[in-house]
Amino acid sequence: MYGILVLVLEREENLKMKNKISVILCAFLLVLSSVFTNVQANEESVVTQTENHEKAQTFEAAKNGLQLDQDHVWRYYQNGQVDVNYTGLVQYWGTWYYIENGVLNWGYTGLTNYYGTWYYVEQGRLNWGYTGLTNYYGTWYYVEQGRLNWGYTGLTKYYDTWYYVEQGRLNWGYTGLTKYYDTWYYVEQGRLNWGYTGLTNYYGTWYYVAQGILNWNYSGIVQWNNENWRVTNGVATEKVASHIVCIDAGHQAYGISQKEPNGPGSSVMKAMLTTGSAGIVTRQPEYELNLAVALKLKAELLSRGYQVVMIREDNNCPVSNAQRAVYANNSGAEIFVRIHANGSANTSVRGAMAYGPSSANPYMAANVTAASQSLTNTLLNKFCATTGLLNKGVILDDTMTGINWCTIPVTIIEMGFLSNPDEDRLMATDSFRTVMARGIADGIDAYFGQ
Repeated sequence: MYGILVLVLEREENLKMKNKISVILCAFLLVLSSVFTNVQANEESVVTQTENHEKAQTFEAAKNGLQLDQDHVWRYYQNGQVDVNYTGLVQYWGTWYYIENGVLNWGYTGLTNYYGTWYYVEQGRLNWGYTGLTNYYGTWYYVEQGRLNWGYTGLTKYYDTWYYVEQGRLNWGYTGLTKYYDTWYYVEQGRLNWGYTGLTNYYGTWYYVAQGILNWNYSGIVQWNNENWRVTNGVATEKVASHIVCIDAGHQAYGISQKEPNGPGSSVMKAMLTTGSAGIVTRQPEYELNLAVALKLKAELLSRGYQVVMIREDNNCPVSNAQRAVYANNSGAEIFVRIHANGSANTSVRGAMAYGPSSANPYMAANVTAASQSLTNTLLNKFCATTGLLNKGVILDDTMTGINWCTIPVTIIEMGFLSNPDEDRLMATDSFRTVMARGIADGIDAYFGQ
C-alpha cells in the first residue's frame, strides 16, 4: 500500500515538473519570437529608408524647368540644380516667363533675346498682345504682337503722342513726311507735330502741310521762310512775289478837331479825324468795329502770303487822315485799304459800298486814279459775293482827305450800315466779322490776280 502511494506521489511530481518545463519553454519561445520580429522589423525599416533615399535622389536629379520651391520662389532647374547662370525665357504650361540668374523675375518689363528674336516681357511674362514702343538701354524699339519688328518704318502711338519709327527704332533725328494709312503726316524730331503749318521737302518736292497733315486740297499762296509760294493741290510749284498791303481801320476813340488841307496844296480845310458812327441797336462804336475787322484781315492776308502794314492796332491812334495816307505812301505798300462802316438817317438803308477817286481828281496821278478805281470795284464785288450783303455800288468822290493824299492805289470799303438794325446786329458778331475780313481779302486777291 505504501509503495502504491509513493508511486502516485512520484507521478504527480513528474507531472508538475513537466508542466513547469512546458511553461518555461513557452515563455522562451515567446521571447525568441519577439526578438525575431523586432529584428525583421528593423531590417525592413532599413530597407525602406534606403529605398526612400534612393527615390529622393532620383527626384532631385530629375528636376528640370520651372519649379516652385518651399520659399514660394520660382526657380529654373537644370538636372536638379538651379541654373544661376541662365537669363532668358522659359515656357511653363503654355506661358513664357522671364528668368534672371535662375529666378523668375516678376518685376521685369522690357526686351529679352531668345534664339535670335527679341521679345517683349511685361511683369515677368511674355506679352503676345503688346504692340507699341518700349525702352531698352536708352533706345526705343517698336514691338508688334510681342516681338521686336525690325522691318517696321512708320508711325506708332505711345501715351497720346505719335512717334516716327525707322526699321524698328524710334528715330529722334527725323524731320519730314511719313505715310500712315493713306495719309501723310509731318514729323519733327521724331514726333508728329500737329501744330505745324507750312512747307516741307520730301525727296526734292515741296509739299504744303496744315496742322500736321499734308493738305492735297489746298491751292493758293503760302508764306514760308519770308517767301511766298504758289501751291497747287498741296504741291508748292513756284515762288511768287510778296505783295504789301497797308490797312487803315478808320477813325479812333477820340476825334481831332484841328483842320488839315483836303489834298496836297488844297485851300479846302477839313477836320483831321472823327470818331465815326455807332450801332443803332448794339451801340458798338464804329472805330471798334473797324479795328476788329482790320485785325482779322491782317491775319487772313498773312495766311495768304501777303506782307501787311497796319496804320493802327489799338483805339488810341491820334493820326489824321492825311497823315495816314502819307504813312501808307512811305510804307512800301502797293495798295491802301481803308475800312469803315456806314450810317444813314434812314434806318432801312442797307448794304455795302465803296469810295474811290474820280478820273478828274486834281490831287492824284492818272495811273494811281485808274488803279484805285480798279481796286475799288474789284474789292467791293468780291466783298459782297463773300458776305452776301447788298452791293450798293461804288461812289467816286474827290473830297476824301485820306484818298486825296495817296500816291498809291487806295479805296474805302463801307462794310454795312450801323444805322440798320439787322446789319448792326450782324456786324457785331465775331463770326460775321471773320466773314467780312475774308471778303476784303478775296477782293485783294482778285486785284492782284491771285
